[in-house]
Amino acid sequence: MNGAAPRQPWLAPGRMAAALEGSQRPASVALAAADGSAREFHGAGSHGSDLLPLLAAELAGRGLGAGSLQRLVVGLGPGSFTGLRVVSAQAQGLAHALGLEPLGLPSIEARLYGALEPGDTGLLLADARGGLFTLGRYARLPSGIEPLEAVAAAPAPETLERLRRWAREAGPGPRRRWFAEAGAVSALGPPAVDLPAFEPAPAASALALLSLAQARFETQGPGAFAGPQPLYLAEFWVRPRR
Repeated sequence: MNGAAPRQPWLAPGRMAAALEGSQRPASVALAAADGSAREFHGAGSHGSDLLPLLAAELAGRGLGAGSLQRLVVGLGPGSFTGLRVVSAQAQGLAHALGLEPLGLPSIEARLYGALEPGDTGLLLADARGGLFTLGRYARLPSGIEPLEAVAAAPAPETLERLRRWAREAGPGPRRRWFAEAGAVSALGPPAVDLPAFEPAPAASALALLSLAQARFETQGPGAFAGPQPLYLAEFWVRPRR
């Protein structure tokens, strides 16, 4: 009898899922059980260097070892170059030791997934330094989130043009929410009176990563994830010569 293969469960009974997030300070690690209970911890070390000891201590407190992990999620950014590199290396090392496939998710998608309601659209603006800004726009679905225009890095004039184009498109339809990290709007230049008001951006969170990862895994399966390589968007922008 032919038919689609049954989907894998997100977690088997007694197994755990962990997520590592280093795109912002403080970096964070979250641990979730098959019964849906979850906890998040914030690192005190530089760029998330102490996340694995935090994870090991929480597992030990439950009488468990690293072998109880069934899923390992890692935030890909964009964000802190060093934080993403450190956390990605930790995730890859732990996954290799345990024989797991690390599940990579853009941190921006998890941030908006937790802030938006199904049916909303939202964008997130951040100052990437060096005259560049990251900006992405997404639609929140009942079962996840999808890019309307995937996150990209660009100088202020092009970023403003994208924002103005999106503002002109506003009209009847889904609720639209505009988020910006602290200082990002002022860094664009003089106040843009033709743009909607921005809300404070939701913080990057390992717990939000776990929530989105479970929703995506249960609806799309393990093939819906990227590898553990961070999104270093600013590296791919080539500035024109003066």
